[in-house]
Amino acid sequence: DITNLPLEPDRLIAGNIGGDAPDPVRFAYEGTANRSLTITATALDEAFDPIVRLYDVNGELLAENDDAEQPEFGSLDSQIAGFELPASDTYTIEISRVSVESGTFLLLIEENE
Repeated sequence: DITNLPLEPDRLIAGNIGGDAPDPVRFAYEGTANRSLTITATALDEAFDPIVRLYDVNGELLAENDDAEQPEFGSLDSQIAGFELPASDTYTIEISRVSVESGTFLLLIEENE
């Protein structure tokens, strides 16, 4: 299921994976062609290891990341950085986990020209 929560750039969304929460968690995002999209999933629980994926309207995987390499992130945080959107369309952002550890995450989406 896709969460019917309108995602807006520069807005933090908190979510949970595991236990009673869905796994993975998916969000619909209305993207604009030729804009640069950065999606960051920050783990709020020490053992939780999120993965972030971006799919097009047809369900094709466009980008994914597990463990961003930027020094400002924790070792388990994930980020798709500067992905240029190919079309103005509805994209799916998916947050899942590497291990069986449940956890809470913050999702931040940034879209730039």
